[in-house]
Amino acid sequence: MVVSRLRVACPAVLLGCAAGLAQEPSNDSVPSTAAAFEQRSEYEYVGTKRCRMCHTAWYKSWLRSSKSRAFEALKPGVGVMVKRKAGLDVSVDYTTDPRCLRCHTVGFGKPGGYSVPDLADGRALRRAAVREGVGCESCHGPGSGFVVVMQEIILTQRAYRREEVLAAGRRIVTREVCLSCHNSRAICMIPQEGQGDSHQVYEFKVDLSDTRGFHEHFPLKYLERKADSVPSAHRNGDAAGAAKERLE
Repeated sequence: MVVSRLRVACPAVLLGCAAGLAQEPSNDSVPSTAAAFEQRSEYEYVGTKRCRMCHTAWYKSWLRSSKSRAFEALKPGVGVMVKRKAGLDVSVDYTTDPRCLRCHTVGFGKPGGYSVPDLADGRALRRAAVREGVGCESCHGPGSGFVVVMQEIILTQRAYRREEVLAAGRRIVTREVCLSCHNSRAICMIPQEGQGDSHQVYEFKVDLSDTRGFHEHFPLKYLERKADSVPSAHRNGDAAGAAKERLE
């Protein structure tokens, strides 16, 4: 178990993220995370179901996770106890609140990302539905580039190196990816007693052996293991981390 001082109140994301927090973030590290993860302009978000085409097992596992239900936590009457502890009105519908949509949807406000749909527009509703929750692209980056690469790899059944999909926009999941949402700017975080608004302290726990918070890891069939020189973000310097590096 890796522990950092960050307490997550969002009911749909209580079980952690895919990356370990190896050290406590400094006071100035959290504000900088947003800039660190601005998407490259040439890539757009495509929606979580596009990832299912090549990664069915991962997708099915994600559906069972709390991350897939993150959007539900924004609805009135959901997560009552947690919202009350965070000082939020449990009767309010937060599904249109930009402060919440930034992290409870995929790519909000960015090219191809989630936008609040017109309830009378069926197409807009369907488009929004595949971008609800903390989806694949929330952590791995906008997929318009590497989805195309992976489809070609699957069709031709050829080997590939991790650098190939990274060059097409795939993001390695790091501690900073988690901290881009799990930080004191989120209105659903619960401040510890005795801490002022500008110096809030939180507790954030990540157990890398417990994948219920994101998804299970499975072997990548066509990945060239020996040629793969890019370290996995899931590695934690121990046997469990090494095993996850082999599976990703």
